[in-house]
Amino acid sequence: MSSKKRNRENGNKTDESEAKKQKTDLPTTTSTTGGVKSTKKAPNDSITPTTTQSFFSKFKMYILKAGIEKARLKIFETQVEKYGGEISYSLSDDLTHIIVEDKIDLEKLCRLLKLDKPPINIPIIKSTWLSTCFREKQFTDIKDFTLDVQQYKDEK
Repeated sequence: MSSKKRNRENGNKTDESEAKKQKTDLPTTTSTTGGVKSTKKAPNDSITPTTTQSFFSKFKMYILKAGIEKARLKIFETQVEKYGGEISYSLSDDLTHIIVEDKIDLEKLCRLLKLDKPPINIPIIKSTWLSTCFREKQFTDIKDFTLDVQQYKDEK
C-alpha cells in the first residue's frame, strides 16, 4: 500500500474519530494518576443552558449624563439591559428610577432637567447603586443610595 493511500485512510479514521467525539454529549479528558491513564467525561459549558439574571426586568431607568463619563455611562446602559432593564433617553411617567452622578445635589438636578422641583414619585438614585448591583449581580436596596426629596413632598 502506498504511503499516500495510507495517509488518506488514516485521515479518514481521524475524521471518523472526530465525528464520534462531536456526537458525544460530553467531551473526554485524559488524566494520569500514579502512571495509569484514565479517560472520563467532563462537563461541557457549551451544552449547559445559561440563565441570564434579570433582576432589573421590571425597571425603566433614565440616567442623567451630567458628571458621568462616557465610558462609564456606556457600561451602565449595557449592564442595565443585560440584566433585563430598560433605558429611557427622556423623562417619562413610566420611569422607575432616575440615576444621577453621586455628588449631584437636587438644585443642580432641577437645573439640568429644567424642572422647578425634582420628581417626587420616581426615586432619584446615585450611580454607585448601579455599580453595587452589577458587582453583586443582584438587586440591592436603594435606601442608602436615594437622594432625599422629602422637603419637596411636603410642599405639595
